[in-house]
Amino acid sequence: MERKIYNCWAFTQDQDQKGKINRQIYMDELKNKAKLIQHNEEVTEEDFEKYMCYEYVGSGFHHVKYRILSNPHNFTLDEQALICDDGNLRFGYRLEKGLIIINTD
Repeated sequence: MERKIYNCWAFTQDQDQKGKINRQIYMDELKNKAKLIQHNEEVTEEDFEKYMCYEYVGSGFHHVKYRILSNPHNFTLDEQALICDDGNLRFGYRLEKGLIIINTD
């Protein structure tokens, strides 16, 4: 299989392999370049320059919302979504009003 990010891979052919590839990409290439900013956490200018900083915005029926605060590595939207979903994207994502919406089931 091709080494690329698979969006919405649940219930597809080769779903286990697609999930494994997503996790490998996340662990090998993305995880250490991103920082989840917690509510009221102080963020330095260095953080914004060094990491893709993102924050949890909220959740709803079968989804979780994130806002990207900085993207110094110029990650693609797929890469940003994979980071927000901790290497998963099993049920996919969408972009809505500037927020990344991760589908949870």
